[in-house]
Amino acid sequence: MTHGHWDVDYNKGYRCVLHCNEGYVASGCSVQRKWVEGMPTCVKDDWKRKVKDWGKTGLKYTAVAGTGVAAGAGMLAATPAILTFLGFGSAGVAAGSAAAAIQTTTTASGSIFAWAQSVGAVSYVGTTGSVVIGGGTGTAAAGTTTYIISALTGTGCEAE
Repeated sequence: MTHGHWDVDYNKGYRCVLHCNEGYVASGCSVQRKWVEGMPTCVKDDWKRKVKDWGKTGLKYTAVAGTGVAAGAGMLAATPAILTFLGFGSAGVAAGSAAAAIQTTTTASGSIFAWAQSVGAVSYVGTTGSVVIGGGTGTAAAGTTTYIISALTGTGCEAE
């Protein structure tokens, strides 16, 4: 092999590992012990390759951040309507609703149920609710987007 060599790692189930000389990098990447984009060779590590790789990861992280922010903001905006649909309303818990089904005589002040009724009554989530709902939804959406983009594009090479 020009500019590098292959070694066999007997400790990890006869796994072949590509070692490139200084100033060179693998032309492909390994994901779940399979090479993406065919058998790699060692290529010069120059600015063109770095820009190409940056473009892939930059696009990936822009999509991830955008999806997370949009999902978090969307869920935050939809929360009052969802809670109203579930039976948390301005006149109290609606009879026969999902909220009425889970309400107990021991519902405590400061509980999630009490918070949901408060939001349903005034249609305002508040600061803590914004952080929890928006942040949680945004994080979940960003994680899912990262997984999907990595699965479809093959980005996210594993370290050798």
